Amino acid sequence: MFDFSLLIGNDHIKKILNVNASFHSYLIEGEDGSGKHTLMHLIAMANLCESAQTVPCFSCSACKKFEADAHLDFKKIPSDLKVEALRDILSEVSVYPSEGRKKVYVIEDADALSVKNQNTLLKTLEEPPEFVVFILLCKSRKSLLQTVISRCLVLTMAPVVPEKMMPYLQKKYPNRDAELKQAVAASGGYIGQAEQFLQGKETELFVQCRAFASAYLERDQMKMMDLLNKKERTAFVAFVKGLDFYFKQILSSSAHGAAADAEQRFLDQVGIKTLCRICSVLDTCVDKTQYHVNIPLWSVCTVKDLMNL
Repeated sequence: MFDFSLLIGNDHIKKILNVNASFHSYLIEGEDGSGKHTLMHLIAMANLCESAQTVPCFSCSACKKFEADAHLDFKKIPSDLKVEALRDILSEVSVYPSEGRKKVYVIEDADALSVKNQNTLLKTLEEPPEFVVFILLCKSRKSLLQTVISRCLVLTMAPVVPEKMMPYLQKKYPNRDAELKQAVAASGGYIGQAEQFLQGKETELFVQCRAFASAYLERDQMKMMDLLNKKERTAFVAFVKGLDFYFKQILSSSAHGAAADAEQRFLDQVGIKTLCRICSVLDTCVDKTQYHVNIPLWSVCTVKDLMNL
């Protein structure tokens, strides 16, 4: 079993990994700030730890080197390499580890790999040495070849509910409760994005949610549809879930007198009853995104339902 003390929420992933504690290739899919890097670090450290268990000890030489980014058997492969350079790196995969029992290769932005590079990687993923682990990170698996996906254990990060997010943030950012509630509202359920907000950085998702709320007040249907109509289904799903989360947090924050000025103005103009109805429409939209919906059509239908409130 893996040590998940640093991974907040995502119980479905914990269950998957507890059943598949040893796997040669992982594909971690998630939005920025969703925790995919935290999960990658946990899996990598568990494989490199000298304890030879699936729970990193955080105290052995291997764990300390990993945390200092100095472990010789932890290697990152850029996603924008030319195919010849990738072949050179992969040719060394069969060489035994320099320091421990395993080697870990990480490819960030794996969804940016060219088709040629994916096919080159595939040959190694099909028959990897027993001492090698690959971890691929991506926002969306849509641009990855199905043959690559099928060779990996796919782990899709999910938004974290406020009840699990708040204790973590309160411990890390004490005496900032009012800001924490705003950060949670701005996060879309992703702790990394909440932390960006607390560090004074407005997340892209939060900016888009505010823009959507503003367009709703202005009855600007075209702008609302433009914001909803994402090119990829995963981006559409993430934005709808973020919107749903954002509006529900306006309700929650207002009840505790902690809503930011812009969000409080929105609530003052639409009223609690209408805001509850907005959340209901978005809940329905979130449910529908479980299926392969026509994104442009569903964007139009969702905006129409919101305009009819």
